[in-house]
Amino acid sequence: MKELTPDELSKEQVWVFAITEEGKIPISVREAINAGRKVANELNKELHLLLFSEREFEKEEFLDFPLDKIYLVKHPIFSEFYDDVIAKVIIYLVKKAKPIALFFSADYIGSCIAPRVAGVLKVGLCAHVNKVEVKNGKILLYRPTFENNIIAVLSSKTYPVMATISAMSSVIENKEDYSPEIIKIKMPNDFDWKSGFKIEKKKAEKESISPLYNAKLVIAGGRGISKKSTFDKLFVLAQKLNGEVGATRPICYKGWVGEERMIGISGVCVKPKVYIGFGI
Repeated sequence: MKELTPDELSKEQVWVFAITEEGKIPISVREAINAGRKVANELNKELHLLLFSEREFEKEEFLDFPLDKIYLVKHPIFSEFYDDVIAKVIIYLVKKAKPIALFFSADYIGSCIAPRVAGVLKVGLCAHVNKVEVKNGKILLYRPTFENNIIAVLSSKTYPVMATISAMSSVIENKEDYSPEIIKIKMPNDFDWKSGFKIEKKKAEKESISPLYNAKLVIAGGRGISKKSTFDKLFVLAQKLNGEVGATRPICYKGWVGEERMIGISGVCVKPKVYIGFGI
């Protein structure tokens, strides 16, 4: 595997950030890659995945990803989630390579890391973007606001253009054959890998990936359903229709279902073929 120092990285390209979970790339990162690929094509730039992991990868693992290069930062600390260390490494590399755009998935990882990075770099950050465009050489970011009643179109006055990209249940349409090169980044020997946090205890989530991401049929329940026993009937209906159950924020906060089933800007933006809502 080829190795480069941070000073040797390609300058002013489009980056997408990812960190592995249990050695795998989260499915939510695909949306950020989609957005990055579109911007890179329009601006005639390369798309690079900035990948943090405790393990190495084979080229064959990325053949269905429309990437030009993969910058792998490998370190044992990435077997756990130390957001201050992750942000510190990103900031260091951004200052060296000066990417024109840096996209994160709008999951808990991206929502935690992106503000840290933007704050230190003193650049703008647009959260929960569900569409990107390039017009006259400028990257435009679309995001819903005022409870989804308005779509705001924003552009950044600072670089890199930073955004967290919402999951829209789409699949990457790989119309070209990509065979991204994996390049290991050799961080300086004196780089400080220490975290200010200490993990005392871990509790595994029942579902780390929302079942709503690729659901073709979604049955959703809201505040209008007054009893948990009534809400539970949606699962019976979903099973009969081969669908998945989603919920609004109040239902999740009541604890009737986990937040991986929350539909909306702060949860999962669904795009099923059939959607049925109860009490919303």
